[in-house]
Amino acid sequence: AQLVGWPPVRSFRMNALKSCRYVKVALDGAPYLRKVGLETHGGYHQLLDALDNMFGCSKL
Repeated sequence: AQLVGWPPVRSFRMNALKSCRYVKVALDGAPYLRKVGLETHGGYHQLLDALDNMFGCSKL
């Protein structure tokens, strides 16, 4: 497989990253991060509801 870019990344992984829109989210004090796909939510309020359900908090 061909290596592209810097740092060296295989071409299939580079193409996969271009086609997806993800963000990593973390809650203060939580020992982990979550990767959330932005294209799976119809808007800001749906994303906010998903984060609220994911972390189980009452207010973000």
